[in-house]
Amino acid sequence: ADREHREALYYLAVCQRQQGLNKEAIDTLKALTEAHPDYGRAHQEKAYNFIALKQLSDATAAFERAVALNPALLASWRALCARYEQLNQSSKLSEARARVQSLEAMPKQLQSVASLTYEGKLFIAEQ
Repeated sequence: ADREHREALYYLAVCQRQQGLNKEAIDTLKALTEAHPDYGRAHQEKAYNFIALKQLSDATAAFERAVALNPALLASWRALCARYEQLNQSSKLSEARARVQSLEAMPKQLQSVASLTYEGKLFIAEQ
């Protein structure tokens, strides 16, 4: 039930963001990350909401947290490339670009398995 609760909160936040309810989504994600602090996708979703609210430094920090927890989050690495380029942070940009290239070189199925593994969904990844 705990994992189901985690997924329900995550999808609620995604729906809230898609409806433009970014502050509500962030509140949902705060509750989610308090209960599941190592859930990388939740931090990625939080970053998308921060972008919508023009809170770019918070978005950057959330994307960084997301990839620290789940290095297979390609969308977060791509977003970090854009942010690091804007901020002229060349060493971080080089690392992020290398991660993007490495992930893009993987077959899609392997990308999915890697991400599921980092999210603790080993049973799904094994299938």
